[in-house]
This record gives sequence, C-alpha cells and structure tokens, in this order.
Amino acid sequence: MPRKTKKAIKEPAEEAEVEVADPLAAAQAELGEVQEQLHRVAADFDNFRKRVERDRSRDALRARGAVATPFLEVLETAAQAAEASYPDVEAAVAGLTGIQRQLQAAMDALGLEAINPAGQFDHRLHEALSAVEREDLEEETIIEVVQPGYLLQGELLRPARVIVSRTPQPATEIETTE
Repeated sequence: MPRKTKKAIKEPAEEAEVEVADPLAAAQAELGEVQEQLHRVAADFDNFRKRVERDRSRDALRARGAVATPFLEVLETAAQAAEASYPDVEAAVAGLTGIQRQLQAAMDALGLEAINPAGQFDHRLHEALSAVEREDLEEETIIEVVQPGYLLQGELLRPARVIVSRTPQPATEIETTE
C-alpha cells in the first residue's frame, strides 16, 4: 500500500503540472484562433471596402449616364442643324428654337428649373454683381438679370446673378483748405 500512497502523491503533482501546462497551451491556442479570426475580419473588411469603392464608381458612372442621356437627342439635333443649309435667317432661328425646346425638356426631366428673379433681392437665390443708385426704386430691388440661376430638384445649383438698386447717398461737400 505504500506504493499507492506514492502514486497518489505523484498523481496530483502530475495533474498540477498538466493543469499549469494546459492553461498556457489553451491560452496560446485561443490566441492563435483569435489572431486567425482577426486576419479573416481584416481581409473581409478590406474586400468590403474595395467592393464599396467599385459600387460607388459604378453608381457614379450610371448617374453621369442618366444625366447625359436626355442631352443625346439635343446634341444630335444640333449637329444636324450645324450641317444644314438654311434658305433664310427665319429657318435658322426656327431650328435653334427647336433645339432650345429640346434642351428645356431635358432639363425638366432632370428636375432642373431656372430662377427668373424679379422684385426684391434674396441672398439665398441671388448674387448681386453690382448696385446702381436709383431714387425711384426700393433698396435692393432687382434691376437686371445678368445670368439666370438654377435649382436642381429644389436645391440651389447656381444663384441668379443680378444688378440691384441702391438708395442714393446724400452728396457730401468736400472742404478744401487754401
């Protein structure tokens, strides 16, 4: 029986060594698994990022195509008009008017609308290029539209460029010393 006692004593010591070795090996194995998962997640994220970039590029190309498509007919009509010979100015003007109508239809299809300002200046929709003194008009009344502005589906694309009125300043006398 004493042998059993020795074995009984040795067995817990061996188990203690195994228990000490097992947590270390288990931690190393778990670390390896976590590192492998990390590499997979990093690779998945990199692939996702590349896919999103490809999708964005493809979507941008499709958007440019959608914008360009309505103008193809206008471009073709303008090319035909440029090659045609017109018997008189009225026929040429009629051709240009037709092209203008096609352009307007293409702009309408995109949700693009012109801002034709009249009346009071609005800093949200207009850009004042200059101010002219006028006694007969209220301050910041639009006198002239230099370039129309545009809204794209309700959002300002380009402000209308205008000339506005300004109240005349009283003349001041300049004192001269002699």
